[in-house]
Formats: sequence, structure tokens, C-alpha cells
Amino acid sequence: MDLISDLSKLKGMILAHQNICSLRNKVDAVKVMLMRSNLSVLGLSETNLNEHCDDSQYQIEGYSFLRMDRADHTIRVSGGGVGVYIREDIIYETVEDLTISDRDLETLGVRLKLVNTRPVYIINV
Repeated sequence: MDLISDLSKLKGMILAHQNICSLRNKVDAVKVMLMRSNLSVLGLSETNLNEHCDDSQYQIEGYSFLRMDRADHTIRVSGGGVGVYIREDIIYETVEDLTISDRDLETLGVRLKLVNTRPVYIINV
């Protein structure tokens, strides 16, 4: 059984989350997973990105990438940060009231605007 390939056979919106333990050295693996699975949304925790990491390094064709880095990297040398990949055919907006970045906690709030239904809120912590 190949779980990733099996996900591509599912109908509807498919949401997943992964504690990535640093996106920097795993972006290629994430790209393969997204391309093979056709996930609608992939939330990531512990991205370990900071203001010196260029967004373009983490862009994946067919997906938008949003991130919230840890606010103060002087407190902890590494760790923290959240991100989310959203398939480009999904209309979304960030929700500022649900998005936080401080020295102990990062959240990223996103509202997915779906056709003929109420919006779906995703809060990646």
C-alpha cells in the first residue's frame, strides 16, 4: 500500500499535517509528496525558517506557500515556525486575528473560501 499515491484517488478536499522538523532540507520531499498526492492543504509545524530564508526556495508549482516564523530567534537558536501549502485552485485568505508570532508560539490562520458552503478555517499551530 502506497498511502501517498492512494490519497490522489480520493474525492473532495484532503487536508494533512506534518511536523517537518525543518523544511530547509526537506522541501524536495514535500514537493514529491504534494505532486503524488494532490493534497488540497498541507500544514507544517516546526519549519525552522527565519527572516533570512527566501520564500522562493520553498515555492512548489501548483501551490501557494504561507508561513509564520518564530518572532525572536535569539531566544532559541532553532525551532518553531509553521507553514501551509494550499493548492492554487483554492481561494483563501489569511485571518490576522488567528495569526500570531511571538517568542513562544506561532499560529497561522487561513480561511478557505469554498463554493456552495461555509468557509473552512485552518489554524496551524
